Amino acid sequence: MNSGQLDQAVFQFTKAYSLNPTDPTPNLFISRIYGTLGEWEKGIQYGIAALRDGPEDPTLYSNLGTLYFRKGDYNQAAAYLELAVRGGANEDGVVVEGIPLSYDVTIIETYSRYGLALARTNDCNQAVSIANALLSTVADNDNAVFNANEVLKICAENLLNPPTATPAPTATIVTGPTATPQP
Repeated sequence: MNSGQLDQAVFQFTKAYSLNPTDPTPNLFISRIYGTLGEWEKGIQYGIAALRDGPEDPTLYSNLGTLYFRKGDYNQAAAYLELAVRGGANEDGVVVEGIPLSYDVTIIETYSRYGLALARTNDCNQAVSIANALLSTVADNDNAVFNANEVLKICAENLLNPPTATPAPTATIVTGPTATPQP
């Protein structure tokens, strides 16, 4: 697909949203287009807009978590992916039903990203739990097995080389020109 077609798709989805401004689907698809282009901030902006219109839909949390994951913001990714995978209440108290793990490729990708985000933020207790779920539930899927093993590898490396906190910056005394005495 060329950029002209993607621009046209964004235009059409924007038009669709204007006709039904409570439907999260157009903003979801716009966020995916921007995600495909690597324009994470725009994708996240539209992903958040979709979530406002469908706060109980776990696939919208999966989408937003995926955008943060691809951006490299693993803490944010884990927070959204957790609601997609485990369910729970969002910030506004809306209950989200978690997506059960199955052989659906999109669901396997969501669980994989969640486990990897947890591992990369050194939340290995939960990460290993997700890896084990992938290995026991969808063991016939090569990608799931690979990602589960990657989660376990990252967590093993974290045990051998625990991450250290970045030291706080020290105050630097700035000196500069002094005022010239006036006669």
